[in-house]
Amino acid sequence: MDSLYWHYSESHYMGNEKTKEISRELNDRLEELSFRENNRVFFLVGSLCAEHERIAFFAGLQLGAQLMLELMEETVQD
Repeated sequence: MDSLYWHYSESHYMGNEKTKEISRELNDRLEELSFRENNRVFFLVGSLCAEHERIAFFAGLQLGAQLMLELMEETVQD
């Protein structure tokens, strides 16, 4: 599953105008910090976002699989 996520995320940009806007604001704030503090905060924020993205990806797969099972049950019962 991790390999599937890695390959998917490498070839599919997961962002929109809102994420771009937030990234610009974050970069503006990070420029106010020293280089060392900037790197620490940037790494933590990036790691947190990546983990949330990974969790959402797996939750989406699980939800899709559950939906397919429910649809198959309905088809078999008809």
